Amino acid sequence: MSNASTQVRVHSNARARSLATLICLMVFSVTFVIYTSYYLPSKVATHFNVKNEADGWMTRHVYVLLILTLLISIPSVITVGISMLSRKFPHLINLPNRDHWLAAPRLSESLDFLAAHSHRLGRLVIVLMTGLHYVVLVANRVEPPALPQSWLMAILLGFIFALAMWVLALYRRFPKS
Repeated sequence: MSNASTQVRVHSNARARSLATLICLMVFSVTFVIYTSYYLPSKVATHFNVKNEADGWMTRHVYVLLILTLLISIPSVITVGISMLSRKFPHLINLPNRDHWLAAPRLSESLDFLAAHSHRLGRLVIVLMTGLHYVVLVANRVEPPALPQSWLMAILLGFIFALAMWVLALYRRFPKS
């Protein structure tokens, strides 16, 4: 077997593992939301003002439907949008030194990286959404409902840091020269 076909197989395996990890994390998160939703009150505080007072409410069923819809749709749109559409329309990809990275000898490897990287971003969003659900869950365990500020800040700062690392990895993988 040639070296080029071995590289393609390795990258395809990495892409498949990355997708499998994304799906497993999504299944775990959906299961977590469904299981923990039974601990929510029938009227869920979902929005809080700057004084940390609840000022927006949903029924439990509407909240669970909304969080599950977002938990599934946002990562799916991200991963399909980046990985599948970049294969069909590589001319729409915007990378530093685009012509170099999307030239025939490097096209497959570049697209495999973009697909796996989109799965990483999808996983980040899943963790963010699951964390935000947990914050809403904890907020509704007290009377009156109040957000756990330290948890919320930790989740948001962790997401921002991870997103910055995601962008840095993208730029490191596709340098300008």
